[in-house]
Amino acid sequence: ALATTGMRVSEVFALQWDCIDFKREELVVRRGRSGGDPVESTKTDDPRTVPMHPVLSIALRKHRKQLLASQHPGIDTNLVFPSDKGTMRFASGIYKAYGLAREAAKIDQKASALELN
Repeated sequence: ALATTGMRVSEVFALQWDCIDFKREELVVRRGRSGGDPVESTKTDDPRTVPMHPVLSIALRKHRKQLLASQHPGIDTNLVFPSDKGTMRFASGIYKAYGLAREAAKIDQKASALELN
């Protein structure tokens, strides 16, 4: 989702299923996280519609099926990417995944928290 939409990490982790329109293949970005708390606005206070790449659409459909099949604790929160406990993830959680991808791609440059949000 980060790679294909340009969304901020806090926006991706606050994304809920009601903001995904599979028929129109677009996402409505209207939630985020501020000071560790979920908020009903984005960093710029400007909700926006983002086109959804077909690869992301397929991945999200598969992800939803997996969440439902496993009865993931996050189903009740409506979060697209809930934590293992079903709560909203923190932006700092992206560092491990970014680090692994950076190592695999042999990229020597590191991103700061400002670049990820």
